[in-house]
Amino acid sequence: MSALGETLRALRARGFTPVAAKLPVRVFKGGLACKKGDVSVKLTIKDWDFLSYPAICILDRPDFLPELMPHIDVLGNLCYFAPGSVTLDRYDPATAVLQCLNQATAILDRIATEPSTRQ
Repeated sequence: MSALGETLRALRARGFTPVAAKLPVRVFKGGLACKKGDVSVKLTIKDWDFLSYPAICILDRPDFLPELMPHIDVLGNLCYFAPGSVTLDRYDPATAVLQCLNQATAILDRIATEPSTRQ
C-alpha cells in the first residue's frame, strides 16, 4: 500500500476531497468537526517530507468563531503548531496529516469555547 494512497484514503474518510493543483502540491477541501460545528477548510500539502507543516486555511468563518482570532492571519491561515515544535513522520504521511488536522481542530475548539484564549 503506497503512503500517498493511504493518505488519500485517510483524508477521504474525514470528508476531504482533492482540488486541482500543480504537482507536487496537493490541495484538499473539507471540514473540521469542532465542538460547536464544522469549519470549512482548505488543506495544502507542499512538503511531503513535512519539514514545513501543511497549510490549513479557513474558508468560511462560522458564527461561533469570533471575527478576530488568535492563531489565524488576515487571509484565514491557521497557525496550529509553532514552527519546529513538532516533528512529523515523513514515512507515515497519513498519520502526519491527521495529526495536523487534529491539532487544528483542537485550536479552533479552544478559540470557540474558551474566551480567555482570545485575550
